[in-house]
Amino acid sequence: MTGYQAPIPPFGEPHPAAPQDRVRTAPRPTPTVPPATTSRQHVVLPRRKSVLLAGTLALFLGPVGLAYASLPGAAITAALVLFVGLPVALVFPPWMYVAALLVTPVCVVWGVSAALAHNMGRQALLLTARAPRPAPRAPRHSPVQIP
Repeated sequence: MTGYQAPIPPFGEPHPAAPQDRVRTAPRPTPTVPPATTSRQHVVLPRRKSVLLAGTLALFLGPVGLAYASLPGAAITAALVLFVGLPVALVFPPWMYVAALLVTPVCVVWGVSAALAHNMGRQALLLTARAPRPAPRAPRHSPVQIP
């Protein structure tokens, strides 16, 4: 004998399937919906700007370094240097150093103050995001009732 064979059922009766032949379907997982939370909200905060880096870049690079802290400030000071400082320096070359000595402190002060203002605005945004929201008020008047 080579192995066990199940007995053949009589004619007309269904053949019982072996346990390993049955197809079992796993129950489908029910999707879970996370509960609605009103107390949490996602706030995207801008990155903090380094005040020391802003001042150093503005000191050594002038309006180009100011672009780290304030793009409008960089555009304004670059326009001043280009349209006022360059023509004066072309007519009176020694004045080029005077223009550089005047623009550099302006860029440093503007860069440091812009970085500080950016960080303070970021902190204010963070504090307002954490503040609890007041509960909604009930209406002061009763709704109109139709008879």
